[in-house]
Amino acid sequence: MLPRRAPERDPGPAPEAGSGPDEAAAPELGARGRAVVTVLWCSFLAASVATMVTFALVDPASISDALPGGGAGASRTAVYSLGFFYFWAVCAAAGTLTAFMLQTPAAPAPSTYRDRAVDPTAGSERS
Repeated sequence: MLPRRAPERDPGPAPEAGSGPDEAAAPELGARGRAVVTVLWCSFLAASVATMVTFALVDPASISDALPGGGAGASRTAVYSLGFFYFWAVCAAAGTLTAFMLQTPAAPAPSTYRDRAVDPTAGSERS
């Protein structure tokens, strides 16, 4: 049996520009803002994966016991949180450096012997 289609409704007149409540709620980000959000989001995802892989292999209780002072009562949740924020900071630093290097203009290629202009009068005089 095929599903029934919902009856079509008239959406009504289109709202005038600037009259919607969402107009002032979300201003556009500039190029730098988009780069920051992109770096933070990608580093968040990478840190999530790194945290899952790390704590699938390492018990957080062994980490808290290895800390000076016996971990000072650090719970497993605290170790998970600190590990995640550590990975997030490392991934954000790597992403920031990558974004910086992508925006930096490339240096001109060094000239080679074939690229140099040859002066026909150079070397014609013998001493």
